[in-house]
Amino acid sequence: MTVEGDMKYALERILNGDKRLKASFMGTRKVDPHGADLNFMQETDANWPRLMRVSPLLNWSYHQIWSYIHARKVPYCQLYDKGYTSIGSILNTRPNPALVYTDSSNRISYLPAWKLKDPSQERAGRLVNGHNQNSDRDHDHDHSLINGNSHNKEHPYQNLSDSNSFQRNCL
Repeated sequence: MTVEGDMKYALERILNGDKRLKASFMGTRKVDPHGADLNFMQETDANWPRLMRVSPLLNWSYHQIWSYIHARKVPYCQLYDKGYTSIGSILNTRPNPALVYTDSSNRISYLPAWKLKDPSQERAGRLVNGHNQNSDRDHDHDHSLINGNSHNKEHPYQNLSDSNSFQRNCL
């Protein structure tokens, strides 16, 4: 089943469609936004659809997630192969600047997500007010890419300008 919209809306639609559902597995980790205070099992917040939230990955690290995905050959969104390490919406998601390199043709490219050495930089590709989150340095190429002025017309996220492209890359 695919439900359009934010998570809260999607859960409401799913629960309205099947009253038997009582729990949902979540991929939230302690290091995720709002994850620090979560428990392995707990009910959703009062202003959310009533559901038991089960978070089996709560204490897993970034590298443990990728080790599991590779060892078990778990399918994943192909954007991770293009340098994305945290995927939000088409408005706030960019390849992670910590994975940038210049390829043999002198074009800006990105290593795949599992090559990220410093897991504290996992969300460096997410934008807040038009700027990368927790990025330690300003990259000139980041600003040109964020504004859509890349000299590399095949930049990985240029295809995310509409939701259909985003869905083709992730679903």
